[in-house]
Amino acid sequence: MKKLMIALCVLFCASAYANVPLGNGQIIPIMINDAVSSSEGGSASATVLTDVKSLQGDILISKGTPVILKIEKTSKKGVGKPGKVSINCISVNSVDGQAIQLNGNVTAEGKNKRGKALGLGLGLTFTGFGAIIGLPCLAIKGGDAVIEQGTLINAQVMGYYNIDVQK
Repeated sequence: MKKLMIALCVLFCASAYANVPLGNGQIIPIMINDAVSSSEGGSASATVLTDVKSLQGDILISKGTPVILKIEKTSKKGVGKPGKVSINCISVNSVDGQAIQLNGNVTAEGKNKRGKALGLGLGLTFTGFGAIIGLPCLAIKGGDAVIEQGTLINAQVMGYYNIDVQK
């Protein structure tokens, strides 16, 4: 009798779940929760904007699930070179805990002030104002790059996954 009860319990539990495919290239909308600047340190977080569902309506990735990001920054430099920032979506967890690899990014570049720095620096140096005034103008830096809070990224699923969803 004990074995029969265990077998029925296993059968019932197994029928409560179903394997649902999540295909390569499916779009997952992601929202950046924090502003990211090329000049400031720190990190950012992002979450899934809406539920990702199968064709049958099963939820594969829940709304609000955190997304793992990779942030790359280049600070602004002299001679008018701007700062740059890039956010890449790496992965997100499905409802059954699988890590789903993603491909999606957003980049920003600050204002380029190279013409201003070179024009003032070289122009003032060679027009008689001298190197004392002109050469420091070559140290003019470009603008900061900023990715604003609330920026949307449409990331794509990389690979094929079978998600166990509860029925």
